[in-house]
Amino acid sequence: MNLTDFILTTTYFQFRGDIYQQKFGTAMGSPVSPIVANLYMEFLEREAIATAPVTCKPTLWKRYVDDILEKIQRGQLQNLTDHLNTVDVTNNIKFTHEEESNGAIPFLDTLITRKEDGSIKLLVYRKKTHTDQYLNFSSHHPLQHKLSVVRTLLDRCYNLVTETEDRDIEEEHVKQALGQWLSEAVSRVFNKHRVATAMRPHQTLRNILVHPKDKQETTEKAEVIYKIPCKNCDKVYVGESGRKFGIRLNEHKKDCETNSNKAFTRSTRKQSESTIEKSAITDHQNINNHEINWEGARVIERESDWRVRKTKEAICIKTEGAVMNRDEGAFLSGIYNPLFAGLRKFGGKSRVSELRVSDSQASYSDDVHSVGRKFQL
Repeated sequence: MNLTDFILTTTYFQFRGDIYQQKFGTAMGSPVSPIVANLYMEFLEREAIATAPVTCKPTLWKRYVDDILEKIQRGQLQNLTDHLNTVDVTNNIKFTHEEESNGAIPFLDTLITRKEDGSIKLLVYRKKTHTDQYLNFSSHHPLQHKLSVVRTLLDRCYNLVTETEDRDIEEEHVKQALGQWLSEAVSRVFNKHRVATAMRPHQTLRNILVHPKDKQETTEKAEVIYKIPCKNCDKVYVGESGRKFGIRLNEHKKDCETNSNKAFTRSTRKQSESTIEKSAITDHQNINNHEINWEGARVIERESDWRVRKTKEAICIKTEGAVMNRDEGAFLSGIYNPLFAGLRKFGGKSRVSELRVSDSQASYSDDVHSVGRKFQL
């Protein structure tokens, strides 16, 4: 048996009672794996640099594990990346690139910054998600471990930062970061007097990633309570839908347009006014000869639980006062009528912080609680 193949490719492991064999790559967790990977990367980079076209051959190449800092002619970055991705015959190693931004580029723990005179300076690089959270000084770790945190941060400051002014700034940053240890000491003093304190980082992922998701269009929102106003009077239609708001709105439009496009004589007009249409909006349009303000339609609340959504719809109908709706939605006990009257008196702008509806008071729910919580009426 070939000893090299046995060490590098014969990898077995057990997971949930089943035995698996790794099909590609060196053994996971083996001390020889990073050595072999580094040897292969040395072979690969020598081959890549030697065969690189003259136009994109790098004049500086510094690599640590899988991070590479290189210097090439302007405009040749993509050509070099394409060349590097053709060297590996297994087609399993892929290179990506990152260009300097605002005259600076990070490499490992350093931020390489280009100065106006063409020279460069080095700063300490921290990711945007870095929170400056280090070993708790009040923990039961050995003291030398805690002191090593201070030594490491200061050694990085003195050995990486190249200019005195930037070094002073970095020292101040380290002091502020480690100043949280002082806060922890104060917390221990307060705890002796039964005064509870809590510490938390000022910079968090929530603060940095304010809007981690793209804003959803109103028409794409589902499980909603919505409002559609009339152009000719102050009445509105309040409805709810588990589907997308845009789909439900188009159904209302289509029904109204179908009826408004009919050619009515006097007799058929009077007959149409007495006919109950599919939608209460269409009824309002036909009976009053009004025009619906489709542009003013909007979502006023979102609720995934359809039973709670029905109850919220009923609350909104009662607080609106002038509505096109033919009914009041879900049944709510008359005990709440003074509350709804008070909300209508103030224009329906009050916020119901919490409204508990029991089983006997809401026909749509057997476990509805706080149905009006954070609900803008």
